[in-house]
Amino acid sequence: MPSPYLDRLLCAAMKRRSLDVLALRALMKATRLLGLALAERLRQYRDSGDTSLDHFAQLKEEALHASLFRETADILATRWDKLPERQRPHYSPEARFRILRIRSLLALSADEAARTFRVSRGTILRWELEAEAAPDGPTVGSLVKPVAPVRRFADVVRHVVQALTLTGFPGDASVAAFLARAGWRLSRRTVQRIRRGKPLSPQPPQLESAARAVRARYPHHVWMLDLTEVPGLLRLFSFKVAVVFDVFSRMPLAARVFLSEPSGAAIARLFMSAAIRFGPPRHSVSDQGAQFTSWVFRKTMSCHRVRHRYGAIGRTGSIALIERFFLTLKTATQVAVRPPLLRSDLERRLAVFFAYYVHLRPHQGLGGMTPVERFLGQRPAHLDAVPPPRGRPGEEPCVSPPFALRFLDPEKRLPYLVRRAA
Repeated sequence: MPSPYLDRLLCAAMKRRSLDVLALRALMKATRLLGLALAERLRQYRDSGDTSLDHFAQLKEEALHASLFRETADILATRWDKLPERQRPHYSPEARFRILRIRSLLALSADEAARTFRVSRGTILRWELEAEAAPDGPTVGSLVKPVAPVRRFADVVRHVVQALTLTGFPGDASVAAFLARAGWRLSRRTVQRIRRGKPLSPQPPQLESAARAVRARYPHHVWMLDLTEVPGLLRLFSFKVAVVFDVFSRMPLAARVFLSEPSGAAIARLFMSAAIRFGPPRHSVSDQGAQFTSWVFRKTMSCHRVRHRYGAIGRTGSIALIERFFLTLKTATQVAVRPPLLRSDLERRLAVFFAYYVHLRPHQGLGGMTPVERFLGQRPAHLDAVPPPRGRPGEEPCVSPPFALRFLDPEKRLPYLVRRAA
C-alpha cells in the first residue's frame, strides 16, 4: 500500500530537480506494477478460504478505493477552485439535500462542509435553515428538496406491454405470465393499468452530438463571418452585405457591400482588413458557403493561424448571434420598406446604423451594455442610474427629466436618450 511518507519523499525530490522523461516512464511503470502486485495479493487472500483473510482483503480493497476516490475529489476540487465563486454553477435542490445529509452523517461543521463542496459557510447555513424551517410541511422548500423515489415503470416496459397487446395476447393475466417467464415480474393490475393508459409515441431517433462549441471569453477570441442579402428597389437586383462580427462584445468589426455574390478572395480581403486593424482572432466561425470553403479563404485562415469552424448544416443556433445582428440591421434600416437604389444609399444607412448599434443601443445579451463598452472594458452607463422621483397622482413634478430624446438619423428611426447638462 502506498504511504504518505513515500508521497512526501517523491514530492521533495521533484521540487529539487524535475524528473526527466525516462524517470517519469519508470515511475509510471513502477506504479502500474505495484497495482498489479497489490491486486494479486488481494486475490490470493480472497481465494485462500480463510474467512479472516477474506475480510481483511475486502477491507484493504475498500480502503484503497476510498483513498483513490478522495484523491480524485481533491483533483476535481482543485480544478473547481479556478472558477470565481459567482461563475460556478448552482447545485440543484436534490444535490443540496444530499450535501446536508452527508454533513449530518459525518458531523461536519459548516466550515468543513463549505470547504468540501466549494461554497460559502452562509450558503450551508441558509440551506439548513430552510430544511429545518417547517419540518411538518409537505415539502422542504425551494432551495433544498429530497429526491423522491421512482415508483413509475420505465417507458420501455410500457412499450413492451402495449406491443404484446397489439400482437393479440388475450388478457392481462396472460401478458403478466408471459413477461414473468421472460424475466419481468409484473402484477395483473399493473398490466391492466398500462394497457388502459394512453399509448406512448415512438422515441425519436437520437441526433448525433455536435462538436464542442467555442465560447468567447475576451475580445477577438471568436469572430463570426456571414453574408446577408438586401433587396434593391423593385427587387430588380440585390446587394450582398458581408460582416465580420466579434462574438464577445457583439461588435461589428468590418463590413462591405457587394453588388453581386462575393468570391472567396473578396471575403478573405475583408477578413484581412479587420485582422490588420484589430489583430487576428483565435477562432472564427461561419457557415459552409462557397466563399468560406474556398481555397483562398482557408489559406488566409491558415496564414493568420486562425482556427476556423463551420456551423452545422440545418441546425439552428450555429451562427445565431450574427444572424440576429442581421435581423436588427434590416429592421433598423428598413431596407424591406424602403429598399435602397444605389450602393451609396445602402452604405450611408449602414454607417449610421453601425454608429447607433455600437455606441448608443443597449444590448440585452450584454446585460444592458453597449458593444463599445464591452469591447473597451468601460464601466456601463446603466450602473450609475438612480431611482426616479416619486409623486402622487396629479402632483406637479418638482424636477424635470435629466435627459432628452434625440434621433441619430433624419428619418427618426434610431432614437436615443442624451443626458442634459446639470
